Amino acid sequence: MINITKYKTTDLGVCAYLVVKFSILNLERLGTNKFAFIFERTPELDKEVNAYFTNTAQISPLEYFNNLRSLKTRIYSET
Repeated sequence: MINITKYKTTDLGVCAYLVVKFSILNLERLGTNKFAFIFERTPELDKEVNAYFTNTAQISPLEYFNNLRSLKTRIYSET
């Protein structure tokens, strides 16, 4: 059964974009070196995911880079 109340992604790039506006609910280990980030699915989140993949998302490059670093730190602290 698919859980449509949660959005799960292993894409670090989309996650770095989403954490600007949304909180990560959980970090799920999928394997030795693979993790999934889980967000609460809302219409706003779906809109931002679509903006990311259609290249219409807007974010400060510095904020995006800092989010990537923070997410990598979180992943490595879980290993």
